[in-house]
Amino acid sequence: MTRRSRPTPNPQSLLARQGGRAASVAARFAAALALALGVAACSPAAPREYAGHGEAVEVDASARTVTLEHEDIPDLMKGMTMTFHVAPNVDLETLAPGTEVDFRLSDAGDGLTVVEIRPATP
Repeated sequence: MTRRSRPTPNPQSLLARQGGRAASVAARFAAALALALGVAACSPAAPREYAGHGEAVEVDASARTVTLEHEDIPDLMKGMTMTFHVAPNVDLETLAPGTEVDFRLSDAGDGLTVVEIRPATP
């Protein structure tokens, strides 16, 4: 019985096949990474809240706005007089102009919204 020898594989064709697989895996990894980074970049940032102190200048319960003359709000803005939208769950009926207030703002949605307001504690 004669034994047939196997043909010796061409080293260049082996490298080309394995290199092709590695390149394919690397390409898939790069695409998945780009997709993940793209999704992260498109995702809205988590809403932040800011605490403030000031005086209610004008309260418009029907328009759901309050104008506040406020002190500096750390990490947000210098003191000024500004009108803010008010969240639907905030009760404005008991808030009167001239009242010293403590409030919280949220940057979720379109612009800043008052999410809590109450008479200031002395």
